[in-house]
Amino acid sequence: MDEILRRLGEIETEMRELHQVAGDEPFTEEQEARWTELETQRAEQVRLRDEERTRQEQERAREGERERRRNLVAGFAARGNTEAGDGNLDARGVQVMRRVDPWDGSELRALSRTEVRDRSMKVLESRESARHLRSDQLDKVERLLRTRTDDTDGGMIGRRLLASENEAYRSAFVKAMHYAQPGFTDEEARAVAEFRAMAGGTDNAGGYGVPVELAA
Repeated sequence: MDEILRRLGEIETEMRELHQVAGDEPFTEEQEARWTELETQRAEQVRLRDEERTRQEQERAREGERERRRNLVAGFAARGNTEAGDGNLDARGVQVMRRVDPWDGSELRALSRTEVRDRSMKVLESRESARHLRSDQLDKVERLLRTRTDDTDGGMIGRRLLASENEAYRSAFVKAMHYAQPGFTDEEARAVAEFRAMAGGTDNAGGYGVPVELAA
């Protein structure tokens, strides 16, 4: 950038001097040719300057994002096996931090919308398929999970995600795709039954949802 600005300054100084020499008189043919040449050179240096400024701004933005991630990860280490704020307070009025476990045996249909959202985000952030997502893309997913309109039910999306990303369900899904009569373990059978109950309207002949990581 320093070299670009130095050259831009030299060009503008020479253009200023040409103008001062000519005063109110028209340029000579030689002066006109030199002025045109300097205008072209100046336009090129301005282009290079603007590109460099854009590059530097992008690098600062990337560094800011890296710093945000470093601070976030440092917070993980400081908290150990806890997750930030579920809003609960102890007797002293201090916020209680608890670990978010997406699959702790809770009945999915009994979870609150907040619990579904938190557990769904925990699953996505832990999956290989989601590691390429930027923070703003994860924010969009979280907003979708918060959405509740006539067209979109974020709670249902989250519940189906949790049901299909359960390890028992994932292994059952793989078996179902390979065998006409898959031999499910008790845990796998329960996971499939729970997904079908969540999905509604399915029978014993189908109703398999593709796990998020397999669909990615």
